[in-house]
Amino acid sequence: MRLRSRIITAVISLLVPSILWAQSTQSTLLGTAKDASGAIIPSAQVVVTDTEKGTSASYITDSSGDFQAPNLSPGRYQVEVTKPGFQTKLIEGITLTARQELRVDVTLAVGSTVQQVTVNAGTVGAIETETPSVAATLNTQSVMSLPANFRASGSTSPLNLIQTLPGVQPDTGPGTTTPTANGSPTINFSVQGGMPFQTETSVDGISTQNMRNNQPLSDAFPSTDSVAEMRVDGVNNNAEFGQAGEVTTVTKGGTNQVHGGLFWYHQNRALDAVAYGTPIDAATGQAEKPQKIGNDFGASVGGPVDIPHVYDGHDKTFFFGTYEGFRFPRQSTIQNLVPTQQMLQGNFSDEVPYLLDPYTFGLYSGATVNPINDSAKPFLSLFPTPNVGNYTTLSDAVAGTGYNYAQNRDSSYHSNQFDARVDQRVNDKLQGFARMTLKDVNLLSPQDLNVQSVTNFDNYRILASSLVYSLTPNIVDEFRFGLTFEHNGLRNSLNGKPYTVAAGFDAAGADEPIDGATEIYFPGLTTLAAGNINSTSMSHLFQFADNLTWAKGRHTFKYGTDIRRLQSLTTLGAYDINNVAVFAFTGQITSYPESPAVGVTSNPIGRFGNEGVGVVEGPGTVNWSAGLSKEITLRESAKLRVEVTLPMS
Repeated sequence: MRLRSRIITAVISLLVPSILWAQSTQSTLLGTAKDASGAIIPSAQVVVTDTEKGTSASYITDSSGDFQAPNLSPGRYQVEVTKPGFQTKLIEGITLTARQELRVDVTLAVGSTVQQVTVNAGTVGAIETETPSVAATLNTQSVMSLPANFRASGSTSPLNLIQTLPGVQPDTGPGTTTPTANGSPTINFSVQGGMPFQTETSVDGISTQNMRNNQPLSDAFPSTDSVAEMRVDGVNNNAEFGQAGEVTTVTKGGTNQVHGGLFWYHQNRALDAVAYGTPIDAATGQAEKPQKIGNDFGASVGGPVDIPHVYDGHDKTFFFGTYEGFRFPRQSTIQNLVPTQQMLQGNFSDEVPYLLDPYTFGLYSGATVNPINDSAKPFLSLFPTPNVGNYTTLSDAVAGTGYNYAQNRDSSYHSNQFDARVDQRVNDKLQGFARMTLKDVNLLSPQDLNVQSVTNFDNYRILASSLVYSLTPNIVDEFRFGLTFEHNGLRNSLNGKPYTVAAGFDAAGADEPIDGATEIYFPGLTTLAAGNINSTSMSHLFQFADNLTWAKGRHTFKYGTDIRRLQSLTTLGAYDINNVAVFAFTGQITSYPESPAVGVTSNPIGRFGNEGVGVVEGPGTVNWSAGLSKEITLRESAKLRVEVTLPMS
C-alpha cells in the first residue's frame, strides 16, 4: 500500500509540465532516527537550531524514521532528537553550506529523556551523500586567508579565488595584475571540463552575468569581508539550475553577537622589477620605476538590530554591512616616436634632402616650412619634444631604442564599494533578507603624446532579496527578487572644439556626443589619436524566482520558476577613433615618401579617409526569459537506496 501511494505521488509529479531553471542558495538537513539495534524510530521530535541567530524549527520523524528540514540558510546548526523512552541526543557543530543536502543520521539509546547525549557533528559522519553533483566550497576563513593577490592589483573582487577549487580552470588567457575597468576584467572559467558559457555565476541566488556577452561581471561581487561562502557545482548539477556549471556566492548575515573588523592592505613599487624601456632619471642615472602605491582598506560590522527602549532584534532582526575603498595612485610608461625639435619648428633639413611645396610645386628653401600654417599650430601642442637618447634625427632614434620620448603617466585606479544586508525572522513560518551592493570604479587610461588621459568607469547597483514561507513542516516556498545593473564606458576630458575650428571645420552641434580632436597620421611616428567619445554601455537584469520544496517521506519534490528581464545597450561608433576624421600624411604631396613626418608643419593637405559615422544610441536590446524546473529525488529500501533525479527541461 505504501509503495503504491509513492508511485502515485511520483506519477502525479511527472505529469506537471516543466521547462527550465529556478535558482536557490537554501540547503537541507535530513536523516533517519534509529535505536541501537537498527530499528527505525517513528514520531521522534527533531529540533533544528541556527546557533548563530538563535532560531529553530521542529520536525517529526515519519513512519520510516526519516526527517527533512528543507530550505535552511547556510550556517551553523545543532540538531536535538527526543522520544519518550530514549535518551535525548544533541548533535552540535553542524556546518551547512549553500545548496547542500546534508545527512545527519541519529542513533538513540534507551533511557530517560532527561538524559542527554551530546556529540560533535564531526564524529557522526555528517557528510553530503544525497546528491550526485560534484562540488567544492570555500568558506569564510578560506576566502579571507588564501594568499591570492586580488586586492590592490587587478580588482577587489574575490571571484578569482574559485580557481583554487578542484575542477575550475581559467579560460581567459594569461592572468594580469593590472587594474581594469570599463566592463572589464573579462573573466571566464571552465568548470569540470565544461565550456565557459555553460557556467553561470550568482550571488545570493541572483545572476551576475553580463547581458551583453554572458560572461561573469567580476566586480558585481560583494567585498571579501561580506562573503560567507563560495561554492562551485559541476558534474551532475541539480535540475533546478539551468547551466552545467554553477558558481554560487552567499553573503554574510548578522547574528545575535555584534562582530566586525577593520582591514588594510598595502603595496608599492619597491619590490617591482625594472621593466624594459623604463625612463632613466638624468640626475641619478637610475631607472625611474612607475609610481605605485596601493591601499585597500575598509571595515565590516554585523549583529542584531537593537535600539534600546525601542526595539530588541535579538533572534529576529539582524544586519551586516561592509565598506571597502581602493586607492591605487599608480603610473604607466608610454614610449613614443615624436618629431624632433627642429621638425616642430618647420625645419626638415636633417630628415630629407628636399621638401616640395604642395601649393607652388617648388622647393622649400633649406627644406624648411616658413611660415607654419595656422591650421597646424594648435595640433603642434599635442606633440611633445624628444627626451630620450639625444637623437639628432628620427632615423637615429629608430636605429636606437625605436622611440625618442618616454614618460610616466597617471593611470590611477580608485574604487568604492558598499554592501548592506538585513535579515528578518517574522515568525516560525516566515523569514527573509535583502542585500544591496553599490560599487564605483574609475581608472585613468594614459594616452600617447600630450593627449589627456581617458577615464574608464564601471558602476554597479545590485539588489538581492528572498522570502521563505513554511506552508507546512514539509512544504516550503521560497521567493526571490533581484536586479543587477552595470554601467561602464569612457569619459574624455579633451575639448576638441579649438582644434576643429582651427582646422577650418564647423564644430559639432551641442547635442552631438562627440569629443576629441582630428586624428593625424604620419608613417612611422606615433599617431595623434585623440578622438575618443564619451560612451556608456549598460547591462540590466531583473530576476523573479520561486521554488517550492515538498518533502514526502524519504522523497523530495522541487518545483520552480525563473523569470528574467534582460536589457543591454551599447554606444556604437566608427572603427578606431569612433567619430572624427583622419588626416594621413604619407609623403605623396611633398614628393618624398621616405620622410615619416613631412606634413607636421606643412599645410594640412593630405589623404582624407575613415571619416567617422558619428554615434548611434538606441533603446538597446530587451529580452524576457522564463522557465520552470522540476527535480524529483526518490529514495527506497533500507538496505538498497535507489536515488533517481529527473531533470525535466
